[in-house]
Amino acid sequence: MNEGRVLAQRLEAAGVNVIDVSVGFRALPMDRSKEGHYVPLGEQIKQAVRLPVIGVRGIRTPQFAYRIVREGRVDLVAVGRAILADPDWPVKAKEKLMIAGNLRTRDSLGAP
Repeated sequence: MNEGRVLAQRLEAAGVNVIDVSVGFRALPMDRSKEGHYVPLGEQIKQAVRLPVIGVRGIRTPQFAYRIVREGRVDLVAVGRAILADPDWPVKAKEKLMIAGNLRTRDSLGAP
């Protein structure tokens, strides 16, 4: 992972605006049953740079996505497979989070 931090710092110095932290499909042994199984990798990169970092892989629930952003573990989340499985996932996520009292009008994960 040290190589990843060094690369992220070089990308930042080169002017990259955001980093999406992922790895090859079978590159690292991970517990894929655990939601957000690559988020810890994103956290490590986030500690090495000042850029926004996107957490990926296995983010299935709006509550988890909201929590890892609110906790500062990552800055953004990618939920591609969840949206492929349910194209209405973003709308349902907003509704679920508003019902739970996590979001207010116009407050979708930090929007002004």
